[in-house]
Amino acid sequence: MSSLAKYLQIPSSLYLHEPYRPLYEALPRLPWPALDRATGSRLAAARRRLQDAIQVHGLRIQAREELAGVRAYDQVLVNSYFSRESVLRSYGIDATVCYLGVDIDRYQDKGLSCKRLVVGVGAFIPEKRVEVIIEAVARLKTPRPELAWIGNAEDPSYLRGIVELARRREVTFTPLRNISHEQVVQVLNEAAVLAYAPRLEPFGYPPLEAGACGLPVVAQAEGGVRETVVDGETGLLVESDRELPFALQQILDDPELARRLGAAARRRVQSVWSLPAATDRLESQLMQLVKAGSKPPNVQARPA
Repeated sequence: MSSLAKYLQIPSSLYLHEPYRPLYEALPRLPWPALDRATGSRLAAARRRLQDAIQVHGLRIQAREELAGVRAYDQVLVNSYFSRESVLRSYGIDATVCYLGVDIDRYQDKGLSCKRLVVGVGAFIPEKRVEVIIEAVARLKTPRPELAWIGNAEDPSYLRGIVELARRREVTFTPLRNISHEQVVQVLNEAAVLAYAPRLEPFGYPPLEAGACGLPVVAQAEGGVRETVVDGETGLLVESDRELPFALQQILDDPELARRLGAAARRRVQSVWSLPAATDRLESQLMQLVKAGSKPPNVQARPA
């Protein structure tokens, strides 16, 4: 057997962050569950219907190719049980959860005095729902804390919109764009709480990065956040936007609660979410696949 043939027989593994959401989420903005009613002249209506048909056709081709690409691997690893469910729903494939990790040598608790500051982390895009956090801070009792948001990517029109919203709602809002890692760690150490409320985030690094810095988290109980934040132990999980201000106020008003949650978050990141632990998990999965010498049961069950 040639070396090339031996190489081609090595099992392959894919670490999949998440399926492309518009291909499987039944949201009103998608073309197939809710096409907009074509209005205006007959020509304009016909042009709109043609554009819709082209968009749907293109997305369905993309969905077909993504499915074929994922099925080409012997093993699919994902970052959370929520992502595992998304892959099953999208592709009909049983993926294996292999949790990621955080560099606890770079994210450290420096023991700094906390400011009356709420911090958020994530790109300045609608999916991160910065406006929801602004509204939550606006509902806190006075004197309100300041809100700082750390992001390394942006939708300019969205950023302008949330800055204007903060002005109208009288929230002191500071966008921290493309700051250094050292500055990120400094802000996480100075803040009183991390607020995190994206929609269906598959994993979400910020709660773990905050925890590594000893910072408690208030987060929406969605997606992978339910696996990285232990409610009442490393942070507070809320079920709806309406509950966010109450959870934030609870931490801001109780320094001992904030200290206890932050310290527990740091310990949990050190024991469960460190890079060495994540590396061990990944190596274990790859070694099991190589030792098996054949495709896992879920791959054998794939349709031809």
